[in-house]
Amino acid sequence: MDVVRLRCRRCLPRRTDAIAASDAAIAFVAERIAAVAEPERREAPLTGTWSLVHGLSTLLLDERLGTRTRAEAGALVETVVRTMLGTGPERPDGESGAG
Repeated sequence: MDVVRLRCRRCLPRRTDAIAASDAAIAFVAERIAAVAEPERREAPLTGTWSLVHGLSTLLLDERLGTRTRAEAGALVETVVRTMLGTGPERPDGESGAG
C-alpha cells in the first residue's frame, strides 16, 4: 500500500455499513474454514483468502486489470477466489467444484 493511500485511509470517516459488510465477509470465510480445518490450522487459509481478495481489490481499483464494470469485477473476484480455493467453476485438477 502506498503512503498516499495509507494517509487517506486515516483521514476518511469510518463507514459503519462498510465495516459491517467487511465483518460479515470475514465471518463467512472463517465459518467455512472452521468447517474443514482444525483450530490450529485456520489462520493461514483465512489470511490467505483475505489477502487474495484484498490484492484483487487493489488491482481492480488501480485498474491494473483493465477497466471493468462493478459486475465484471465482482464476477472476476468470485471466479478467482473459487478457483484458488478449489471450489470454483473448475478446480486445478479439472474437476467441477459445483455440487
